[in-house]
Amino acid sequence: MNGFRKSAAVDDDKDGQYDKGCKYFKMTSTIAINLGDLQLLKKAQVYIGKAHQMTAFSRHIKATGHVNTERVLAWKNSRNDMFNDPSAV
Repeated sequence: MNGFRKSAAVDDDKDGQYDKGCKYFKMTSTIAINLGDLQLLKKAQVYIGKAHQMTAFSRHIKATGHVNTERVLAWKNSRNDMFNDPSAV
């Protein structure tokens, strides 16, 4: 299994948790602006960025499929040219 856990990012966002995180961090940034709290605003912006990044990552993993992800990881670990080998399909 190459140390890859399918549930790592994919299952974390099964209920749109990263999308919810973006929503709540955006609310936090609005509150920080209203309070004039620059430090809180900066933190909220970083967390918004992280949540967006993880949302995109989760969607990419879902789109590529588990088998394709496993093949990429197997290739990465062995550095063999299995993509041009018809028997590797």
